[in-house]
Amino acid sequence: MPSVVSTGSTTEGWRGLDRLDHRGRRGLDKPDHRPNPRTLAQRSRRGSGRTQPGYWNPTAKEVENLREYLLRGGFLMLDDFHGGDWDQFEYSIRRVFPDRELVDIPREDAAMQIFFSIDQRTQIPGDRHLGRFGRFSNGEVEARMEGPPEWRGIYDDRGRLMVVANYNMDIGDAWEHADDPGYPLPMTAFAYQLGVNYVIYVLSH
Repeated sequence: MPSVVSTGSTTEGWRGLDRLDHRGRRGLDKPDHRPNPRTLAQRSRRGSGRTQPGYWNPTAKEVENLREYLLRGGFLMLDDFHGGDWDQFEYSIRRVFPDRELVDIPREDAAMQIFFSIDQRTQIPGDRHLGRFGRFSNGEVEARMEGPPEWRGIYDDRGRLMVVANYNMDIGDAWEHADDPGYPLPMTAFAYQLGVNYVIYVLSH
């Protein structure tokens, strides 16, 4: 069965996505991830003690299980990490795949075009980047980000995208605030387009 592991702020609005976290729902140390990869998601917050790409430090067993999970057809989406968070994430993901490179995902990649055509110039802010929706410029919400948006990934030997890092973005917040009139509608719409593309990609690759 195709699978998704996503690290990010929330899974609200995505029925069927379990959370991967330290609270006992699902963890990479659980053996059921190896024979039965499933669609998963992770909630995490900086300083909360939960795993987050920028603070991720998996155990040797978690590294082993995640590698097997991904090579069996799993998919890892990482979200809600910014600025200096990259170094710790890169260190940890290289423990999982020391022989594979993190590369820029081209616009023409199937994951970016499979249903919606993704404009990789669009940046999705978290609520903190919007000052809890209190920052305005010329009547519009103004985001203060920590760097430009980047989509990077790791491919398997068949060219299947196994890992997607949505860097300097917070797609989970856009999902979470989809019904909040203060959050920019174009950002929420774009975040859902990305989510739909990722799920369809996983189901077809």
